Amino acid sequence: MASTTHSAAHKQQQQEHGHAGDRLGHVALKGALAAVVGGMALKVLWNAGQHMLPESEKYPLSPTRDAVGIMASKRGVHLSSGETTMAAGAMYGGMMAGMGALYGIAEDRLRPPPYLAGLALAGLIYGANFTRVGALPKLGIIEPAGDQPKRQAAVPLAAHVGFGLATAAAYKAMS
Repeated sequence: MASTTHSAAHKQQQQEHGHAGDRLGHVALKGALAAVVGGMALKVLWNAGQHMLPESEKYPLSPTRDAVGIMASKRGVHLSSGETTMAAGAMYGGMMAGMGALYGIAEDRLRPPPYLAGLALAGLIYGANFTRVGALPKLGIIEPAGDQPKRQAAVPLAAHVGFGLATAAAYKAMS
């Protein structure tokens, strides 16, 4: 009898929420789409911050583009300017969508306060790219954030906070 009750409850849950794989795909897609909105916010805040910096403290036009160029060069691959720009766009978009998908899954499974989860996502991406152990300093594109003037280091930090909050807001709006 207990297995029949369990089976009936499981069947009802599947009808209400779909199969687990369907639900996982749904929240991952929703997170990826939310992160596209977050990525746009990041770009706007990045550009605004860049305009406020003195020329000597401005970042490269596109750290992602520079990273693609360096990685291609290290592998002996020559990319034209257009190919480098397209690859950088794909890398940036793919990273945003991938991180957003993870955000959606975490949001669905852990149910943290949404804006706290958005800030955690921002911190994860910022740390992976701008800190001493981050990709951009490791590739020699920028100095680690701790070695930069405070106002210069504030630009990507503020942009990533905006990314996290906009991603969380967009995800919540799609719920």
